[in-house]
Amino acid sequence: MKGRFLKTISLALIMSFSFAGCGYSLDDVSQMKAYKKTGKANAINYIEEKYGFTPSVNDVANVFPSDNTVPNLTPAATGTVHVSMEYEGKEFTVEISGEEETVDGADDYEKTEILDGLKSYIKSECPSVEDVSLPFYETNYYFKAKFTGDNYSDYFDKENYAAKVIIKTCNQNLTDFPLDDLVSKLDCNSIAIIDYKSNAKMPDPDSHTIASDTGYNLKSILPYINQYLWYSESMADGAEPYIATVNSTECNGVIACGLTEEPISIEQTDSTAWNADSSKTLLGSYYIESNEDNFYVYFNRPNDIDASTIAINSGDYNITTEETGDYIYFWAYMVKSSSEEYNRSFQIDITTSNE
Repeated sequence: MKGRFLKTISLALIMSFSFAGCGYSLDDVSQMKAYKKTGKANAINYIEEKYGFTPSVNDVANVFPSDNTVPNLTPAATGTVHVSMEYEGKEFTVEISGEEETVDGADDYEKTEILDGLKSYIKSECPSVEDVSLPFYETNYYFKAKFTGDNYSDYFDKENYAAKVIIKTCNQNLTDFPLDDLVSKLDCNSIAIIDYKSNAKMPDPDSHTIASDTGYNLKSILPYINQYLWYSESMADGAEPYIATVNSTECNGVIACGLTEEPISIEQTDSTAWNADSSKTLLGSYYIESNEDNFYVYFNRPNDIDASTIAINSGDYNITTEETGDYIYFWAYMVKSSSEEYNRSFQIDITTSNE
């Protein structure tokens, strides 16, 4: 018994000195341990009260500020903890305070049931909908309300930034979409309706950056879509929802996409004009011109070619590219124009490395 006690004391001292060596004081370490102890008890009580069963606890972790703009090797714990739990083989997490006794928490125990229920409800209200995404709820989100099967208003709350809905249609005219009717039924923070060219490929837009007046950044999905409609509760009173039609031009596997009616021209050029490098294989040369500044150029890469071996050049300039689904793409604005006649006018050579 004495030996076990001494081992426990030694382990505690080692952990304390380890934290202290990282910059945390002994008071900081003691505070974080207290948060975890209180939070663990709170999480058990919370689950028992909400669902009526007692889970086992797998782990307890302090939550730290998510703002990484200023590096901090010793961020102060927020007082909130994440408690990893399990019941009858199902693992889930509770987010709850560790500062004081409480049963006011949130969890993802019913996440699958909630997401399936919300999506089914939206589809029942809009039969023309092919699919639904709830991008913020589908990631690391914890729900306060217990799902009863029809308490949708507990999740569609315009004051909740995470209550965002993406509705996917296929080859429909979004100017005829019954947006007002849907808004009256879904009191959510925002609604994006995206019309796709095929229901076989309906990727989500990037949800990391969202503008209040135009919504999601569409650059990663432009080749897949026809139209886009955006409504947000934060729009100014009287402001019309934002709607855009994708203007696409295609030439032998290269697609240029913009959101205005400004024409974009793509012409495949004579590959013999390319100053060949024996270490590379030319996949194609193209001349692109337009008075539109803000458009993207996509190369539909062959399935048998590794994307990491593909390079796109404009003269001596190596264009920085991104990858999405079937395409490698770049923003035309970043390429210097070679003509005074057009806002954007440039030659590109697409190559793959032989090494």
